[in-house]
Amino acid sequence: MHSKKEIVVFDFDGTLYAKDSLIMFCRFVYQHKPRQLIYFPIQVIGLVLYTLRLIDTQKFKNIFLLYLKNIPEEEVRQLADTFWANAYPKHFNATVIERLQEHQNKGDLVICITASPVIYLQPIYALLSLSLIIGTELELKNKQYTIRGKNCKGKEKINRLIEFFPENVRITSAYSDSYADAPLFELAERAYFVKQNRIFLLH
Repeated sequence: MHSKKEIVVFDFDGTLYAKDSLIMFCRFVYQHKPRQLIYFPIQVIGLVLYTLRLIDTQKFKNIFLLYLKNIPEEEVRQLADTFWANAYPKHFNATVIERLQEHQNKGDLVICITASPVIYLQPIYALLSLSLIIGTELELKNKQYTIRGKNCKGKEKINRLIEFFPENVRITSAYSDSYADAPLFELAERAYFVKQNRIFLLH
């Protein structure tokens, strides 16, 4: 009988990173590639439709991602390198980063699981010495990025964990700033809620 793989899980936006990376990276791209601003009015329309609950989160996210249209994948990654080099560590939650490093120093397998697109999170591997980042995957068709599969949020995070760890996984600790991660909290032996750079034990 195989033993369970023990992991520690951190959410990203609002947990490790103090801001919303989807919005902040978009702003960064607009600053460096102002021609992409032609998509901003469509994003606003998408936000209105989402606020009125006329479209779901995944549809809204696909509309929002229009700001990356016509930008080659390699260029997106180069922009991400610059973005995170400027953002770390000043825009990260220092207390949560310290906790992450404590787990790493104990030899825990630490992963990040997030709804944010993986395409611009690659530099975080090195910055935080993470073992794995699981996030929303994108596909590029006709020079436009859209979500491949499902948005990595809520119960979908559990599905993705099972995909990566089919041999059975044991979450010893989970950290998040969002109650949308309730499914993750329920599976974890210890669940921690993050609010304004403070960590609270839920169970």
